[in-house]
Order: sequence, then C-alpha cells, then structure tokens
Amino acid sequence: MACEDSENKWWHVAVTSQGKMWVLRRSYENFRMLDKQLHRCIYDRKFSGLHELPPEDNVPGNKQEVSNMMY
Repeated sequence: MACEDSENKWWHVAVTSQGKMWVLRRSYENFRMLDKQLHRCIYDRKFSGLHELPPEDNVPGNKQEVSNMMY
C-alpha cells in the first residue's frame, strides 16, 4: 500500500515471520537500493529474470503499475 506526504511516496510493507507481523515504511529509492544490493551480492539478474527498477523520474504515475514492478 502506498501513501503520500508532501515530498515522498512511502510504501507500507507488511512483514510476517514466526507468527509475528510488523509494517515497514520505505521509499521507492529504498527499494531501488535493496534491488541493486541483492542483485550485486546474492542473485544475478540473469538468474532472477527481474529488470532493474528504473529511476523514480521514469516510474509510471499509476500506483498499480508501480506495485506490479515491485512484486
């Protein structure tokens, strides 16, 4: 789920582990950084088949399209 403040779009991500649940609030740039780190250190894109998340300036305005890119 996304919510917006005056400057940023924040994504609320529900995390569940061992019967506990908490919500993280992250920006799109946080997701880009995580994506880059995961594909640099752990999982090469040729194996994951995932495209790199584009810079925020090139992200579609439609929230559903953005959600689809990040899942």
